[in-house]
Amino acid sequence: GGFGTSTEVSPGFEFPEESAEIDVCLTAINDTGCSDTFCTTVFILADNTIFVPNSFTPDGDGINDVFLAIGDAALAENFTMVIHNRWGEEIHNSRDMFAGWDGTSGGEPSQDGVYIWTIDVQDPRDAEIRRYQGHVTLLR
Repeated sequence: GGFGTSTEVSPGFEFPEESAEIDVCLTAINDTGCSDTFCTTVFILADNTIFVPNSFTPDGDGINDVFLAIGDAALAENFTMVIHNRWGEEIHNSRDMFAGWDGTSGGEPSQDGVYIWTIDVQDPRDAEIRRYQGHVTLLR
């Protein structure tokens, strides 16, 4: 499917607001009618930011029970979230952006307090790994 064509010398194009991979082609024709075409894929990432809450309440009431990062689904492909306790011990590790942390460690409820998180995502535009770090307060 295409978004249309243009015969303008310097065409403009407004990309969609949602993430997409769009094939863009340029065909040049000289004065004698010879033509050449170049095509490339442009990756549009609607929002390259991740929102990470600073607290959650895994008390089973169905409200704010899971700690998870919220961001563009395109960032989920190469996603890792690691949670450490205050002593630096790893207590949670997930590659699923949509699963989150339920506030447990080894099947047991983790105690109230501050936990350190590290999130790595791969930017689909340049394949670079971006690291985000912060802390979250667990309150039951």
